[in-house]
Amino acid sequence: MIGIGYFIPVPNDVEKANREVCEMIDAAKDVLRKESERPARRTVSDETKRRQSASKKKFFRFLNPAGELVETYGLKELSEQFGLTCSELSRLHSGKIHRHHGWKKA
Repeated sequence: MIGIGYFIPVPNDVEKANREVCEMIDAAKDVLRKESERPARRTVSDETKRRQSASKKKFFRFLNPAGELVETYGLKELSEQFGLTCSELSRLHSGKIHRHHGWKKA
């Protein structure tokens, strides 16, 4: 059986070749060390996230079926509290519809 082999040339100066390989390994270690020394990403606390999302919320005014004025920032909490849908409340506020489960735009 005949095997296929690869010819690997032997450098004339083995010590020089060893030094070059060691330098390449040291350079790779330096790169890895620098990556591990990078500062960790800044984490944002839940309180900060809540505050930032609250600052982006829009102000809405609606009249509930009983005729009481309901003011809120954001639609998600209002819709969950009263069993309404955010998309329909948004359409109500923009004037595309006039009522949603008895609620009206104030």
